[in-house]
Amino acid sequence: MRGPLGWLLLRVTAVKDIPARPLAAVREEIVATLRVQKEKQLLTDFTGKIEDQIADGATVEEVVKDNGLKLETSPLLLATGKQVEDQAYVVSPDVQPLLAPAFAMSADDDAQMVPITPEERYALIAPGEIVVAAPPPLAKVKPIVQAQYKLNAGNEKAKALAEQIRAKVAKGMKLNDAIAQAGVKLPAPQTLGGKRADIMRGEQRPPAEIAILFSMAPNTVKTLPIGQDRGYFVVQLNAIERGDAKDQPELMAQMRDQLGEVIGQEYGQQFERAVEKHLGVTRNANAVEGVRKALAATTSGDQ
Repeated sequence: MRGPLGWLLLRVTAVKDIPARPLAAVREEIVATLRVQKEKQLLTDFTGKIEDQIADGATVEEVVKDNGLKLETSPLLLATGKQVEDQAYVVSPDVQPLLAPAFAMSADDDAQMVPITPEERYALIAPGEIVVAAPPPLAKVKPIVQAQYKLNAGNEKAKALAEQIRAKVAKGMKLNDAIAQAGVKLPAPQTLGGKRADIMRGEQRPPAEIAILFSMAPNTVKTLPIGQDRGYFVVQLNAIERGDAKDQPELMAQMRDQLGEVIGQEYGQQFERAVEKHLGVTRNANAVEGVRKALAATTSGDQ
């Protein structure tokens, strides 16, 4: 048979006959499959009907009334789903997937069908009131501004204090003594130790104040912002103990396999370059690009 890149030669090595099951045994599966197919078809027909109505010039209110839908209007929202006047507001899970397409629309755009859950739930969205971005009245955001100002001012003081502590520790003072001389009550230092493989294990990365340790030299100290104007860390690395993997054969075997793959690929690339140089091979960029596009088009057509 012919494939996307040429002709394929197939050989049948075995044939396995699967006996038919009695109808009673598969009745529930057939009913469940037909139900899912019917629900999808009904949903497709219903959403198609609504889209046709919108295309014919019907308003959102008319579509809602004709199809017995529920019309809901959100409060004024930012593209992130937050409210300017209510920082505690949390957008509902149903509205969250509608934010991006809604903010991509203009006031004159027709309503759009947007999936909340693909192939299950849809929403017909249209922009209501669009408010041009502008600074809100100070009276409405005064508490927020005051709180942010205090946080920023406190963070600047924390930065200066952290730098003072870092400078003293860098000159040889013990971290405990430097903290005691800060003039304000600070949390006691926390000590962390362990293997890098254990700390960095898994997909979840450790906090920044721990991860920074692996980019520091022994007997050095750095400051690190906590973030969101909440202060600064002073991080000191006392020592690095070199590990010995000879007692971990599984780790050695894993690293050996990984290095073997990398070295093998590198040898293969070097051999390829050597052959090209020996034979005087030149590359026709236009021809290569043409073949690439043809292969991409063939693959897309098969899909």
